[in-house]
Amino acid sequence: MKIPCYRCGKEIDTPDEKNADYVMAEDTKVTEPREKTVMLPKTEAELKYEEDRMKKDLEMLWAVAKTCEDTKVIPAGLTIEDIYEEIEGVEQLLEDGLPPNKGVSLGFVTEEVQKTGIICPICYRPTDFIIWGVHRENVLTG
Repeated sequence: MKIPCYRCGKEIDTPDEKNADYVMAEDTKVTEPREKTVMLPKTEAELKYEEDRMKKDLEMLWAVAKTCEDTKVIPAGLTIEDIYEEIEGVEQLLEDGLPPNKGVSLGFVTEEVQKTGIICPICYRPTDFIIWGVHRENVLTG
């Protein structure tokens, strides 16, 4: 598989530690849109709605468990233990209390993100952080 050098574009045939460097460097940073999310407290109405919904879910799960035990018919891909684990999880959540906060998206912001690149040995720079490659030994031995 031929990969172009990140810097000069020269094709590197099956890059490995003998014929290329895999690096992180200043020029492998890019700017990308990232979703910005903040945590806000839920309103009393939201908490009440979630609690009511969880209680209805719990009633439905108990009904499913009873039907399964009575008829000995279990939905495909489930076991009766799975159903009881789900019941236990919902009951525990109701007992502990629902999470008081919610994530709210503020849209997207542009952030600088560190990426990596494969480079040919000629394009190596002493400031490169070598993950693996031709110049890795130089980094380890000084």
